[in-house]
Amino acid sequence: MQKQSSTSKRHVVIVGGGSAGWMTAALLSHQLSAQDCEITLIADNDSAIGVGEATIPSIVRLLKTLRVDEAEFMQACDATWKLGIQFVDWLKPEHDYWHPFGVSGARIDGRDLFPYWLMNQQRPYHAYSLHWAAAIAGKSPHSTTARSPIGATESYAFHLNANKLATWLQQRAINKGVQQISSRVTNATVNETGDVASVKLSNGNEIAADFFIDCSGFESLLLKQTMHDEWIDWSNNLLCDKAVAVKAPGKKVVPSHTRSLALSGGWTWEIPLQTQRGLG
Repeated sequence: MQKQSSTSKRHVVIVGGGSAGWMTAALLSHQLSAQDCEITLIADNDSAIGVGEATIPSIVRLLKTLRVDEAEFMQACDATWKLGIQFVDWLKPEHDYWHPFGVSGARIDGRDLFPYWLMNQQRPYHAYSLHWAAAIAGKSPHSTTARSPIGATESYAFHLNANKLATWLQQRAINKGVQQISSRVTNATVNETGDVASVKLSNGNEIAADFFIDCSGFESLLLKQTMHDEWIDWSNNLLCDKAVAVKAPGKKVVPSHTRSLALSGGWTWEIPLQTQRGLG
């Protein structure tokens, strides 16, 4: 068995790829100097279904941190804008309500609109949202002539292809010096303090590092299987614990919101991408 480690500088190992692993690698390689820290990502070549996924506004901060061009990101990830979520038939048939991003209404005497709206609910609360108005009109968060309030507050997000996001982040991370090992972690060793000291791979190698990050998803190779972190089962509290995700052809007009439709048993979602739709 060959044992690999770096003694000249700090070594960080990320276990698991996908969007979580490569997002971690891209952020670390952007913030840390390659001269001071070596970053290695270990993942096999298994790929997910790659259906559309909806994000929240924190992804805009990710792009800003990485100093990337939004248009470049959207083209690479088949992405569209997201201004909020429409919930259809959840309270009763032929009724919808919205979760728009950003604030609803103006502040009155330093307070949000909500307590004033509670006293006189003549219109739905989301009807006071600029994001809601822009979403039903099929608008983007940006203006072609000036900086929009939505763009200025970065209170928008994206629908995207998760596999394409991982590939895009992977290329950025590798360009920054991240080393990729295409193998599977079979087990790990811990030191006298109980921390992970090294991981053993299916190719026979052993990788030692100063710090490990577990991005292995449901397998939880390090946190659960090695560190024995307690798994808290909430299945009894879930009304729905199964999902089926599929791809469908895209529509000519792409909406700027996610649609969630309630059914007699569960619910469905529709996530619009540039070239297809993610349904489930």
